[in-house]
Order: sequence, then structure tokens, then C-alpha cells
Amino acid sequence: MLEKIDRALNIIESVICGIICAAMLVVTCMIVIWRYILVAPLPWGEEAARYLMIWFVFWGCSIAAKGENHLGVEAFVSMLPAAAQCVAMKIKYAVTVVIFGILFVLSCRMFVQYGSTGQVSTILRVPMNIVYSCVPIGLLLGTWHYIVHFLMHLHDKPEGGEVESA
Repeated sequence: MLEKIDRALNIIESVICGIICAAMLVVTCMIVIWRYILVAPLPWGEEAARYLMIWFVFWGCSIAAKGENHLGVEAFVSMLPAAAQCVAMKIKYAVTVVIFGILFVLSCRMFVQYGSTGQVSTILRVPMNIVYSCVPIGLLLGTWHYIVHFLMHLHDKPEGGEVESA
């Protein structure tokens, strides 16, 4: 059941990220064409491209969490014995879940704060809480993916046999 939900979320995230990337490409090309060929800059273009980039980064953060593509220092872990590597991996997932969870809570506070001010973007007049809603969404999805990784590897044994009990 967990894997089905994770696969469905992965498809949704990939589609949304693809749409955002395509929109960002179109808007950026429009900015260049209008500015240098038509000599009539688009006043809303840079702001739209900036906000699309923000959305792309946080949805991409979630996709990177799914694929375990975030930066990590593997050199030290690979020097450990197999049993210690297994424990280190579990600790890594647990710490990452906690960090993502804390960042999610803080981003929710930011989202509520922007919502209470009624602030809107300068040119597009889009409410800023909509613009920055991608932060808690991306962090929540990233937290989900790391929880799934943690649960999938919770009962892993080191390669080469069972862990000896003391």
C-alpha cells in the first residue's frame, strides 16, 4: 500500500515538475524574444519566471528525496564495516526525516504569516502565500519520501549475513 501511494505521488510530482519546467522555458523564451527581437519587454515575464523557478526548486527537492539524489558524504560511510553502514543509513534517514519535518513546520508558519498580511506580488498581483505555498508542499512531500525510505530500510540486514547480537 505504501509503495502504491509513493508511486502515485512520484507520477504526480514528475508531471507537475515537468509542467512547471515547460512553463518556465516558455516564459523565459518569451522574455528573450520580446526584449531583443520585438524590442518590447514583458513586464510580467521576469516575475513569472522567478516564481516558476521557486516552485520548480521545491517540487524538484521532493523528487530528489524520492530518488535519494540529495548531497551526501558517502566516503566515510563506505569505509565502515557492513553492520555499521546499515546503522549509519538508518540514522541518516531518521535525521533527514527530522530535519525535513522541522523545515516543514517552519515553512507552514511562514505560509500562515504571508497569508495574514495579504501581500501580493508586484506585477502579477498573485498573493504571496500562493507563491510560497510550494515550500511546505515540497518539504511535506520530501518528508514523506524519506519516511518511506526509512520504513523500507528499517529491517535491512548488513550484506554478508545477520547482525550478531551481543
